[in-house]
Amino acid sequence: MPKKERKLGIDLLRIVSMLMIVTLHVLLQGGILNNAPAGSHQYCAAWILEAACMGAVNCYALISGYVGVNSKTKYHKVAVLWIEVAFYCVVCAAIFAGTIPQKDKFITWFNQFFPVYTRQYWYFTAYFVMFFFTPYFNAMLNSLTKKQLKGLGWAIFIFFSLLQTVWQNEVLVTKGGYSFIWLSLLYILGGIVKKTGLDKSVNSFAMLLSFLALSLISAEYKFLAETYHWPVVKDNLITYISATVFGASFCLFLFFAKLDVKTKAGKAFVKLLSPYTFGVYLIHTNPFVWKYVLKDLFKDYADMRVSKMLGMIALSVLSIYLVCTALEALRVLLFRLLHIEPAFAAIENKIRAKKQKKS
Repeated sequence: MPKKERKLGIDLLRIVSMLMIVTLHVLLQGGILNNAPAGSHQYCAAWILEAACMGAVNCYALISGYVGVNSKTKYHKVAVLWIEVAFYCVVCAAIFAGTIPQKDKFITWFNQFFPVYTRQYWYFTAYFVMFFFTPYFNAMLNSLTKKQLKGLGWAIFIFFSLLQTVWQNEVLVTKGGYSFIWLSLLYILGGIVKKTGLDKSVNSFAMLLSFLALSLISAEYKFLAETYHWPVVKDNLITYISATVFGASFCLFLFFAKLDVKTKAGKAFVKLLSPYTFGVYLIHTNPFVWKYVLKDLFKDYADMRVSKMLGMIALSVLSIYLVCTALEALRVLLFRLLHIEPAFAAIENKIRAKKQKKS
């Protein structure tokens, strides 16, 4: 039988989601959102873009469940991921060593080797913990009927997103989506999509249109609340867990899950860039880069006319993405030369073999 070719829509979503994540950081940490005059055209355009990109992290967690629900858990993968994160922590600390106060040097260097427990990256911390629960999530998802899976999916959405958005009160604590709990729920939802085949039955155009509509609703709600002084929680609909952002990200996920990249050029593009997306995140959100490079770097864009501002944002996002991709490619090459992953894979295989002998 000929080997089934990998569908690349999900890999393309990794690229698009990371571009959206970089956009979020250019807007907020870059200083555009905080410096655009309230109510101005620049302010509205920036916040619409913010709302449209907010669900990118949700998409990443949904992807994890979609591709992981039928996969065997390989613990050496998360060990290699830890080494990758620690590598960037140490390298960036070395580059910015002159900015570290003398009294904090020891604890700062110590923290670079333990990125999970010192929360150098909130997403990696949450993902690392979730990883060890995924075998149990998969066992549950693979044992349920399609009807039960759909019921579980609706329960997650209603209790953890819809009701919390309506009441503006996070009763079921997910820390606004910055937590292991929220990533786990999205992993489960991604697995539900895979097991039920929901991505195969949706209308692609409807999903894309829904993504755009829900993103605009999130932004418009913010503008109306500010204009009419509604007593609402700040940016209530522009958070990871809000019903509109969650709905938008879910629709975008379904759109790409159904999408198939068929052209040779398209396949080459996706295969070239998708392996490096996580490295883009690690580099540009490193605490040192975040504080000493990105902070208010793009605030002057808020004074430009809207068309120029959007053009400069796009250029800046693309530049950050490509530079980080190039650096990540070098890191991947270094790890291959050092045989990092094969070494950890061999250790895991030996441990599994010993366990099998004992059993």
